[in-house]
Amino acid sequence: MPKMRPGEKLNVDFNMNGQHIGDHIATLANYCGALVKDPLNAPLYEVEQFSQIPQDNKDKMLQLVLDKFDIGLDDDQEEEERKKKYMQRRKFIMESLNKKYRNFRARLKSNYYDTEETDEDRLKEENMPYFVDKKDWEWLVKYFSSEEFQKKSQRNIKNCSCLDAGHTARSKSFAQKAEDMYKRDKVMPGLLYVYEETHLTSDKLPVTQMASDALVGEISLKDEEIYAKIKPKGKCNNRDRCTGVSSSITSLFGGFSECGKLRKEADKPMNEDAEAKKEAISANKQNKILTKKLKDVERENKVTRHFLEKFLNTLSYNLSEPNMDETLKNLMKNTTMKKIRMKK
Repeated sequence: MPKMRPGEKLNVDFNMNGQHIGDHIATLANYCGALVKDPLNAPLYEVEQFSQIPQDNKDKMLQLVLDKFDIGLDDDQEEEERKKKYMQRRKFIMESLNKKYRNFRARLKSNYYDTEETDEDRLKEENMPYFVDKKDWEWLVKYFSSEEFQKKSQRNIKNCSCLDAGHTARSKSFAQKAEDMYKRDKVMPGLLYVYEETHLTSDKLPVTQMASDALVGEISLKDEEIYAKIKPKGKCNNRDRCTGVSSSITSLFGGFSECGKLRKEADKPMNEDAEAKKEAISANKQNKILTKKLKDVERENKVTRHFLEKFLNTLSYNLSEPNMDETLKNLMKNTTMKKIRMKK
């Protein structure tokens, strides 16, 4: 933090999606990182994730941020609009703190836990992080070694392998990149143009194969369709959708859960084709079964007719005669009448 007079605040601008932009992006991010490293603000002991931190601690960190940064709440005179803006920007700050807290714990694991083979070595004083309390570190080692955490870690590794990590934005957020493009071109860029700007080299070459596949012939697609195409299957990631912290996929493209709806919409034609093929295969099987049954019935009819012809020939009847059907009816009627008389 730069040296500031008592009561002085740094101005932070936000775009329409509630993401911070402007000159003090890095300062705010670094300040959030410093807050979550303090165990009095964000404890490590018996805390598995940011949501488990007591609400009082979260409120304290939020107030510390508001004491140092002006988030533009005084720009609106209407109370309702101020409240709406406060909730939106509070959400951004808490998500930023959440991200910094996760990153801090991840660095502890990679720099101090993963470097040693056994828990005994990890708990040696010379291998412990000097800025973390011994009790906190002992609990973290136990948690990192638990079966539950290991399963979660493997799942996250698999999810990360699906992500397209290559881009040319460096440390600049995609929100700030879009704002720079707006100032340069005087037009708010769509998702495709932000993706092009951040995934092409100075020679206009895609930085990854996934970027190359996504950018070929997709100018006519809508933002939703582009996102569904470039987003790999796996956990939703802000960097993939060119938005960064805070701006959720719901706020950008409407109310649906995470990336699921876009992925379903993108896969819908393929799923319909697969369903149609399944129905065709099922209908073909049913047709074969019915054809076989029909042949069996025809075969039985032939056997029955052959037997009936032999029987009637012994009675001097000929099935080929024109009036044979009427003759058979009369024969059956006479036979029935005889049975009735015999019963009487």
